[in-house]
Amino acid sequence: MSVGTSASISIVGDPGSFTLLGRGRTSASTQTAGQALEWARDLLASGADIAALIDTAQHAAMDDDGPIFLPYLAGERAPLNQPDLRAAFAGLALHHCRDQLLRAVIESVAFSTRHVLEELTAGAAGITRVRTVGALTGNPFWRTTLANLLGCEVEMPECGEAVTLGAAMLAAVAIGTVADGAAAARDLTRIGNCARPVDDPPLQRRYTAYRRHQRKLSEQTT
Repeated sequence: MSVGTSASISIVGDPGSFTLLGRGRTSASTQTAGQALEWARDLLASGADIAALIDTAQHAAMDDDGPIFLPYLAGERAPLNQPDLRAAFAGLALHHCRDQLLRAVIESVAFSTRHVLEELTAGAAGITRVRTVGALTGNPFWRTTLANLLGCEVEMPECGEAVTLGAAMLAAVAIGTVADGAAAARDLTRIGNCARPVDDPPLQRRYTAYRRHQRKLSEQTT
């Protein structure tokens, strides 16, 4: 999984929709991820450091049903394929504050990622480990949120330059330094951090609310 401006998710295993380094792959991408956080930062705390905002927002108390952010600021690709869909906050009330809105945006990135995984795997129950790269991945709170939401470990490799590392793996296979793609991934990848899941019923209830609001918004846009 790569989480930058948008999120790109790949399931490794056979069969897949295409083959890379001898393994089946099935992939899909959302439209916005880190871009939603940048939008929220510019709107609610212009000029602030996003990492600092996340560190503050993680302590905001959240209601089960709000605020919920639907991150469709530029439509949505996977799994909805609705380019005309637009973003919304749901469940807003007078007592909600800036940090709760920011946390809702942070959680929405994890929510949209789980939605994609559920569609790719018919439920996501069989996923035991996620390996993720990208700017947002470096934040411990976001990794923990994703791990708790998915109920599986979320790993971050030591090397944050995933494109460069992938190119090195392909080159190593091509020149015969390693036998195949599986060997390249095994020999050249080191895990830097691992977030392990804990039960978080309130987060699961907010995801349920997210999907409920998403279905209503999708129906209104169709």
